[in-house]
Amino acid sequence: MNRRALLSILDSRDKVAGETTTTPPAFSGLEPYRGPWTDRQSAHLLRRCMFGPSPGQIEEVTVLGLDQSIKELMERPELPTTGPRNPGKIKLNNRLVPVDESFVAENEPWVWKQERKWMMGALPQNQEKFVNVLNARAQSLRSWKVESIFKEGISIYEKMTLFWNNHFSVVPENPPLHFFNNITLLENALGNFRDIVKKMTIDPAMLIFLNGNENTAKAPNENFARELFELFTIGKGDQVSPGDYSNYTETDIREAARVLTGWIIDFSHLVENDQSMIELSTDALIHFNAKTHDAGDKHFSARFNNQIISNSGPDEYLALVDMILSQPECARFICRKLYRWFVYYDISTEVEDRIIEPLATLLVDNDYEINPVLTVLLKSEHFFESMHFGGMIKNPYDFLASMMKPFQAQKNEPDDPYLKFLFYLEIYHLAAGQQMAYFTPPSVAGWKAYYQAPLFYRTWINASTLNLRMTITRGLSLSVHPDGIQQGLSLDVLSLLELLKNVEDPNELVTNLSRLFFAQEITQDQRDYLKGILIPGLPDFEWTVEYSNHLNDPENRDLSLSVELKIRQLIHALLTMPEFYLS
Repeated sequence: MNRRALLSILDSRDKVAGETTTTPPAFSGLEPYRGPWTDRQSAHLLRRCMFGPSPGQIEEVTVLGLDQSIKELMERPELPTTGPRNPGKIKLNNRLVPVDESFVAENEPWVWKQERKWMMGALPQNQEKFVNVLNARAQSLRSWKVESIFKEGISIYEKMTLFWNNHFSVVPENPPLHFFNNITLLENALGNFRDIVKKMTIDPAMLIFLNGNENTAKAPNENFARELFELFTIGKGDQVSPGDYSNYTETDIREAARVLTGWIIDFSHLVENDQSMIELSTDALIHFNAKTHDAGDKHFSARFNNQIISNSGPDEYLALVDMILSQPECARFICRKLYRWFVYYDISTEVEDRIIEPLATLLVDNDYEINPVLTVLLKSEHFFESMHFGGMIKNPYDFLASMMKPFQAQKNEPDDPYLKFLFYLEIYHLAAGQQMAYFTPPSVAGWKAYYQAPLFYRTWINASTLNLRMTITRGLSLSVHPDGIQQGLSLDVLSLLELLKNVEDPNELVTNLSRLFFAQEITQDQRDYLKGILIPGLPDFEWTVEYSNHLNDPENRDLSLSVELKIRQLIHALLTMPEFYLS
């Protein structure tokens, strides 16, 4: 299947809700959902709030009901206590390279640890050792993050962490700083937007990425100030005159940059002790230098009521964020981004008036707390409108997780720490090959799927990524491992059958699998096609007898292989259908 054909089919799925009646369906707002609560609604909720729910999780949420399910999704998870570990060895340029164990022992936490002499600039004479450690730290960070996604449980936190990672993009990759950045986003995933903006303003990774650490009174740098307005808080409106973008002006950018002068990344106080290893932290890295801070008054434009921010040293940036967020457009701006992340990319006039505006009002009324806003949105009639089922093209992490997690891939991870590291690192590389490298969005604006009109989600599908998705599907479902799919990744198809009901009935089996993997109901013709893959031209009882024989004699290798082969062919057919690409 080529990209044009696939997108044509996906577009038709997108329009199906409007084609089933002669008049468009009535628009639903934010009133609480009161419709049926079946596995279809629970699966929709979990697909949007998690990465690839399992049959057991869908069943659990169906039993819990909407209110209790939202409560569980929003419950703060236990935060990581150790983080990425030293894998001991890494693969570089097709050769296995040991990581210097005098640095941090194999399988010990290490991303936030630095060798004192390296921080002082005394790199080893053999700089390959230094480069190997940096590469291994980056790889262990990537593997750790994917493992966290695959073990998220019934929780919205990892999905929201990726949302914030996209919103506050920081590139290029720096392992310790990205680790601290990601932990901050995870801790505040459902917290206060005002607080998150303040934390990101002096976040070490952000200071380096947007040159905040180079911003001084004598040489102001406007990079972060510009993105603070345009991408992080209020958004760029229509340009009404030179330098005036409706929501802010060039004067505001210039004055904001002055407010933000003086913040630096400072290692000097960390290397004064005699310890060979130094443990880093966000608080230990950032430092305010009053000597390089602009102490003058900052005069903002009429867009901010000509407000003046006077010198208050290290607290001055707090006043800047509060000033920006006093504008109602900030609440609308972040609510639009949440809507595109959880519901749909197209924000019509009706959506703006009946969804975005009330959510923005709710956000302001709750002093920018995110949790109440998401709770109302995810419990709403609008969220559960049939047109939103299957309205998104899955991003690479949704694609991989929805393919692997139903088969309990995370329970089949290797016991050996190094092999487990490779297991999750391989999944990271499969996502990166589909143009979604977790810690390195393509630009400060994030991934195009969430802001670039008119394509939006369709940017995930191009000639390169479609070919890779099909290769991955074939490799995992048929247990074939061509180049690019390694580390023994495959789908344990028989374990999935143990989680399903009425497996011995081929019609029920096809229906249950399609509901697990597809957001929309398929036609009878499609069900017949899939059953034909399982038992081509045979009566239903042939499958019933074969599967029953397997259950009665599970140690019989011939019986299990025969069942496994048929199920693999069926799973491959399911996962290559366009419906699987939709969430």
